[in-house]
Amino acid sequence: KSNRLEVTLFSSISLENIGNFNFNIKKLPKEAQFTPIYSILATDINGDNLPDLIIGGNNVDTAPYFGTYDAGRGLVLLGKGGANFSPLSAEKSGLNIFGQIRDIKKLNLQRTMHLIIGLNDDNALLYQFNPKK
Repeated sequence: KSNRLEVTLFSSISLENIGNFNFNIKKLPKEAQFTPIYSILATDINGDNLPDLIIGGNNVDTAPYFGTYDAGRGLVLLGKGGANFSPLSAEKSGLNIFGQIRDIKKLNLQRTMHLIIGLNDDNALLYQFNPKK
């Protein structure tokens, strides 16, 4: 008499609200599958009026026999419309954040976008964000 739940999708995804409690499900690019995601900031970074995603994660608090999930250094996904995204290379995004990212907030200082990166068991980072075109 217990509830039985079944999981059929383990990918990190985006959900596009098409109304009436219906959603289009789209897998995020493979680069977003490399590590657990704990924080996503949706903002338009390139001025095309489409939401882009800045993603952070990692987890080192796992049992030794599983190993750590720490392949992420921060990821920028550029919005292409219709809940589609493409990754911006690390060279162009400039992100190279070590640690367990738990929160990402945007802060505009002197007309320049900065990110406040909250790390688990570490100091927060103030990161000037100026991706190359």
